[in-house]
Amino acid sequence: MTALLSVDSLCKRFGDVDAAKDVSFVLDSEEILALVGESGSGKTTVGRLIAGLENKDSGEVRFQGHLLPMTYGQKDFLRWGREIQMIFQNPLGALNPFFSAADVLAEALRFARSGKAMKRSELSSGTDFWLDAVGLQSSHRNRLPHQLSGGQRQRLVIARALCMEPRLIVCDEPVSALDVSIQAQILDLLRRLRKERGVSLLFITHDLNVVRQFADRVLVMYRGACVEEGATGDLFSNPQHDYTRHLLETCPVPAYQEPPA
Repeated sequence: MTALLSVDSLCKRFGDVDAAKDVSFVLDSEEILALVGESGSGKTTVGRLIAGLENKDSGEVRFQGHLLPMTYGQKDFLRWGREIQMIFQNPLGALNPFFSAADVLAEALRFARSGKAMKRSELSSGTDFWLDAVGLQSSHRNRLPHQLSGGQRQRLVIARALCMEPRLIVCDEPVSALDVSIQAQILDLLRRLRKERGVSLLFITHDLNVVRQFADRVLVMYRGACVEEGATGDLFSNPQHDYTRHLLETCPVPAYQEPPA
């Protein structure tokens, strides 16, 4: 069976720094894989390389068996942007400040249709559908980003990604800027969407407490390289690499529980 995503010897260098060094892993359908490490470990760079937001120096990324280009052009974004979406840490910075929530989703819906014209009624019903899917109300549809709370903005960014009906969402620290109660709501939303829509998640974070309760598998990065990978319970209970042990010692976490089905 072909993996949804296969990364083989992926490399990216910025000046004298190896941001990604021979990174290899696979991600299966409907799986949540956490990419963890301290700041500067290269985890965000890997996510951006997979989403086509950075040019690859070498290595291969295959999606559903298809080799993705080393450098994305406009046609590549049109083809693969609907399949692979990215959610960023700062939703306010990822949204057009002059677009209402309805405008944001209407633009995404048009992109999902390759720019083909849509009736106003289609856009309106589509907007309401995706607002409801992420727990936002129709009363939010005309609000600008600064008129929404942090949790509401993140829900809107998730709805925008889901409009494309992607198979993979790269989540780059999607809850780190939110308070604990809102974090739990967003994580529950992502779990539900994974189950209902068959979406796979590459979940980039430094928060091991979140990882332990959320991810199926964990990949640990250090200075651009993958140093350990394993099922979440196994990695937390029996870490093999010194750096993984260091992370666990510096970020105590509660007893492991299986993520909700």
